[in-house]
Amino acid sequence: MKKTKKDFQSEIKEKVLDIFLNNPNHQYNYKQIAKALCLDDTQDKKHIISTLHLLVKDKMLFEVYQGKFQLNPTKTQSIIKTGPYITGRVDMKQTGKAYVISQESSEDILINPNNTNNALNGDIVKVILFPKRKNKKTEGEIIEIVKRDKTSFVGTLQISKHYAFLIPDSKSMPVDIFIPIENVNNGKQGEKAIAEITDWPKQAKNPFGKITKVLGKPGIHEVEMNSILAEYELPLEFPKHVDIEAEKIPDIISKEELH
Repeated sequence: MKKTKKDFQSEIKEKVLDIFLNNPNHQYNYKQIAKALCLDDTQDKKHIISTLHLLVKDKMLFEVYQGKFQLNPTKTQSIIKTGPYITGRVDMKQTGKAYVISQESSEDILINPNNTNNALNGDIVKVILFPKRKNKKTEGEIIEIVKRDKTSFVGTLQISKHYAFLIPDSKSMPVDIFIPIENVNNGKQGEKAIAEITDWPKQAKNPFGKITKVLGKPGIHEVEMNSILAEYELPLEFPKHVDIEAEKIPDIISKEELH
C-alpha cells in the first residue's frame, strides 16, 4: 500500500524524535537530522524543518537558539525514564559505544557514546531501555554504575607544562586519564606508568587520576612484562616473606632429588 503524505509525516516525526530520545543531551539542527536519516532531498529537508517546529510546539523539543534544537527533559522524562530496567556488564568498544550484556535480556543492549555516563569496560551497571524501534537493535542508557570493574590502568604518559594524560594501553578504555601535574609522581614524558582514577566530574570528558607507579621506558623487557602484569592486576612484586623463603632454596640439586 502506498504511503500517504500523513503517513510519511508521522514516520518522519517518529524518527526525528527517536534521534533526540537516544541522545537527550545533544543539540541538533535540521542538516544533522537529515544526515542521520540519510535524507538529502530538498522536500524531505523541508519536512524535517516543519517537524522540528511541530515538536517544539508539542513541547517535546525546545529551540536552544535559532535553528538548534534539544530534547525537552520536563516533557519527555516519562518517555525516557519509565522504560524497563536491566542490570548487566559493560562491553566497551574503542569508539566509545558499548554493549551491556545481561542475563535479563535475550540480546545485548546497545549504548551510544552519549549515553554511557562514565561507565567503563567490565563495570556492572543499571540500564534503562529505550522504546524498541522496528528492525533496530535494542538501545538504552546507563543510569547507574553499580560496581566498578577496575580503577587502575596502564598506559603511556604525555606531559605538558601544567598537566599530563595517561594514554591507556587497553583498547577497551575509550578515554585518556587526566593527571594534574602535581600527581605525576616523577613520571617523565613517554614513560609507562600506572594511573588510579580518583574522580570523574559529571561534565568532564576525562576522568581525573594520579600516577601510582612509574614503570619506566617502553621497549625494555622488564617494563613491558610489568605493564602486562599490571594490566591484568597481577602483583609486580612478591611479598617479602616469599622472597625470604625463595632465597633459602639451594642452587644445587641434591643426589636424593635426582633419584
